[in-house]
Amino acid sequence: SDSLAARDRRRPSLGRVAEPGLSRPGGSRQGIYVMKNGPLSEIYDVVVVGGGAAGMGVSICLRHAGIENFVVIDRQTVGASFSSWPAETRFITPSFPTNSVGMLDLNSIAIGVSPAFSLEVEHPTGAEYASHLRGVAKFFALPIQEETDAGSITKVGDEFHVKTADDT
Repeated sequence: SDSLAARDRRRPSLGRVAEPGLSRPGGSRQGIYVMKNGPLSEIYDVVVVGGGAAGMGVSICLRHAGIENFVVIDRQTVGASFSSWPAETRFITPSFPTNSVGMLDLNSIAIGVSPAFSLEVEHPTGAEYASHLRGVAKFFALPIQEETDAGSITKVGDEFHVKTADDT
């Protein structure tokens, strides 16, 4: 059986740079390559495209699952789509730290990170929720590359290639 420690030794560290098509440690070629418009690529196990609620939630799940070799790319900044809401727009669903039936907060992106705790409001504005997402990303030390546009995603054999702009 393959131990977690053995798998971690074969996994390249975050930010490892390799030529496209280069075999990964242990001989495996599976992975995701974030390609810049140049000859070098970075190899990741997972690339999360988008720094909104879903992207942050998935990234936290990756952290909890012990996956370290991933990156989140967003064409703007974490929570940017929420930040662009009109000031008077608020969430319809209330944020709450608990309720009588033990349900999770519908606005929470991970267990224990309800916006009700950090924002102390039931119906956050878009700007407030964006601030919450940035705080959660910072707390979990998520590997985020902002101002990085995923121009194209293509499958080449067993690999996915994510092409970004040359200056990101």
